[in-house]
Amino acid sequence: LNMAGNVREWVADWFDSNYYAYSPYANPKGPDTGEERSLRSASYNEDGREIAITNRYNHEPESAGLSRGFRCAQDANIGK
Repeated sequence: LNMAGNVREWVADWFDSNYYAYSPYANPKGPDTGEERSLRSASYNEDGREIAITNRYNHEPESAGLSRGFRCAQDANIGK
């Protein structure tokens, strides 16, 4: 919800440009290891073609960057 157009968001997944060719169909968790982490969506200063939440980028995990952030989330099934 409301992921598009705020900042690119770090996700827990390592980046592999070919991952979706062999990943599980449902709820892929990303590769177990890697050199770069994945980011999703796009920042407020991107053009309209780049803000889709399905867009995936890669970057070194030590780099904060200018338009990157994170989202705190909780599993929807906790407490049910």
